[in-house]
Amino acid sequence: MSEKKKLIVRALMGGVIAKLLLLGFWIWFHLTGLTPQGVVPVGDFNLVSRATVAMFGSYWLAAAAEFACAFALGAAIGIASMPFADDTRSLLKESVLHFIITGGLVLLNLWVQCLLGLSRFFLASYALLYLLIWLGRWVGWYVEVDQIKIKLGLAPAHSPLKWRETLPYLPFLLVLCVLLPMVLVWADLLLFAYGSPLLSHGLMPYVIFPVVSLCSGISLGKRQGLCILYPVAAYLLHAPMVFWLFNHYFYLIFADILFTFALIGNVIGTVHRKRKQKKEVAK
Repeated sequence: MSEKKKLIVRALMGGVIAKLLLLGFWIWFHLTGLTPQGVVPVGDFNLVSRATVAMFGSYWLAAAAEFACAFALGAAIGIASMPFADDTRSLLKESVLHFIITGGLVLLNLWVQCLLGLSRFFLASYALLYLLIWLGRWVGWYVEVDQIKIKLGLAPAHSPLKWRETLPYLPFLLVLCVLLPMVLVWADLLLFAYGSPLLSHGLMPYVIFPVVSLCSGISLGKRQGLCILYPVAAYLLHAPMVFWLFNHYFYLIFADILFTFALIGNVIGTVHRKRKQKKEVAK
């Protein structure tokens, strides 16, 4: 498949997924009754919000506008890729340009949904997600370059406890363990009446933390082997946030979840790395 066809397929997949997520957003609020503040009441649920229908004057026109905007945003995200630019300046320039375009599409979707009042939250969340993904991909690229240097004999030997090998992952952990909790606590206060802790006490510790820390641990283990400092750093970075944001030692369980899944992922990645090395030696 040519690069042009691949881009078209990724754009189509991104658009379809974005629209499905939008429908899931409305269905979830309809089923749970947890209506965000400033959003059309649950009783007005009809796949396309009544506020949007009123703005466009036609149900089908409103539905088409919602679909087109969601599809455009999903397509823009779908074709995003880590540019292998020749220099850091070009890399940052292309990333900032893509972020501005997709950020504008986020605002366009909020306008169509009559949710511009929540634009600060959604833009902050999108910026955080963009940074998290960008850092994850940058770390992967950085480590791959480092592995090439090792194979060529140009890199130094492993550092004690592999602290140097773990260091590139710290910006990623800062976003995951420090910035993300701050944004989600703010989101709970902004979106839900009575300060429902659905995002910061539910989605974050029991979905985002396990999945992201497991995957990042696997990535590090596959590339660098066992790095015990990684799960330790995750715990130490999040522990202060527990007392600042949640004000109770019970929520140290969130830091425990980060540590546990990061360690499990790192061990899984290390096992995969050793098996791969044995196969290469056998050949």
